[in-house]
Amino acid sequence: MACRSAEVNAVAVVCPLELSADDRDWIESVRALHDPQSTLIDAHFTVVFPTPDISVERMCEHVEDVAGRNAAIDFQLSQAVAVRDHFAPRSHVFLVPDQGDAEVRALHAALYVGDLAPSLRPDIPYQSHVTVAAFETQAAAERFALDLGERRIRGRIRSLAVVSVTVRTIRREAVVALL
Repeated sequence: MACRSAEVNAVAVVCPLELSADDRDWIESVRALHDPQSTLIDAHFTVVFPTPDISVERMCEHVEDVAGRNAAIDFQLSQAVAVRDHFAPRSHVFLVPDQGDAEVRALHAALYVGDLAPSLRPDIPYQSHVTVAAFETQAAAERFALDLGERRIRGRIRSLAVVSVTVRTIRREAVVALL
């Protein structure tokens, strides 16, 4: 694993998704129309939210340690849900898994130890999800989630990616394979 040093505002950890070409195309086409981050990063599960409390280098070391103890995760996204943003006056539409959810949650919990423990927000319950849209109102997000309906998207998580986050960029710093 090569880990670059960079001037960053925050560091996060995401799970890149292995999907069929059709499912990837569908998700990314929805995101292109409705998710302002679609041009910054591909669809993913976030398992460590952006934090300024750890360096890129230290995050890479931590992720390498945790990845070495966790297996790849098979998942199925099955439902679109509207969720209010905890930090801004907007709402998001998430695709949530009905398979693999416990494993993604366990990975999230395994990462929020040691240097990351103070960054965990116990007041905000963790929901494993893939963000596909953002709206100014909860009502608009709820309508869109209903319009998306149910869909079965199977995939696999085989790695963790450490990303640096600035106001205008999200850059992959390192990718670490799971067991």
